[in-house]
Amino acid sequence: MTEPGASTVNPTDAQVGYQAAVSLWASEGNMVWAKFNALLVANSIVLAIYGLALGSAKVSRAFIIGLPIAGIVLCMVWWTQTKRGFDYFAYWISSARELEESCLSSRVKTITRGGSFAEGRPVSVTVNGRSREFRMSRSSRLLKANLGAYAVIGVFAALYVVMLFN
Repeated sequence: MTEPGASTVNPTDAQVGYQAAVSLWASEGNMVWAKFNALLVANSIVLAIYGLALGSAKVSRAFIIGLPIAGIVLCMVWWTQTKRGFDYFAYWISSARELEESCLSSRVKTITRGGSFAEGRPVSVTVNGRSREFRMSRSSRLLKANLGAYAVIGVFAALYVVMLFN
């Protein structure tokens, strides 16, 4: 018997929602890294132009100051786009995990196990009747992808600040 006001989820609807969440998760991951790489290239081009400009005798002071300012603005856009992408990424993972845990067969544990795996706990996977245990190494858990991405952005921003005040 269900509680008043509680809704039951059709297993087919749950499966479709799960598949959509997993697809959106994968798509968001691809978009996060595509935007990250595009902005990495853009920042590299700004630094290259700055380096070339320093070697030229005919470069204006406004250009030498403007490039680092433009780079800092670019880093701010880069940071917010990366943050937004990782936030969506976490949302889609959580949505899929919620459906997996509450609506799908207890045998479907892909994302739930993935959370345990990411935290360094052992997980067991059975293939062809044989169980195999996996555990993410400590070195793999040292730096999450999002923190590494923010560190790269921070390095570029720091270079621009140094360029601006140098």
